[in-house]
Amino acid sequence: MSSGELPIGRRVARWRVRRGMTQQMLADRLGKSKSWVDKVERGARRLDRYPTIQQIGEVLRVDPMVLLGQRRPPQQQDAGTPDGVDGIRAALARYDRAFGNPVLPVEVRRQVEHAWLSFQHAHYAQLVRALPGLLDAA
Repeated sequence: MSSGELPIGRRVARWRVRRGMTQQMLADRLGKSKSWVDKVERGARRLDRYPTIQQIGEVLRVDPMVLLGQRRPPQQQDAGTPDGVDGIRAALARYDRAFGNPVLPVEVRRQVEHAWLSFQHAHYAQLVRALPGLLDAA
């Protein structure tokens, strides 16, 4: 079964997982309950209002037509979105992350200094790779 043949709820679930979001995170951003998101993804609740589909598309950063199964998503990222930006977005979205092994302040300082030098020398690819770890450490 191709993604165009999937019910809309399953497509929402796929894009939510691709964006590294939990059902609760999606619900919070939509102003809905986790139960509502769960029912939509299981197909127990229909998505038949375009404004709601549009809102979900905005939160998941996907064209509503893709959610409706009427167009395949591009194989590559948009030309305006550099590689690695999704990792930064995911790190920023992890507000409910449980704190694991704390990073020593000396190590964080070294990583920040390296990131700052990468920025100053226009090594943006290195900076983008470093930022998710720094955001997690913060």
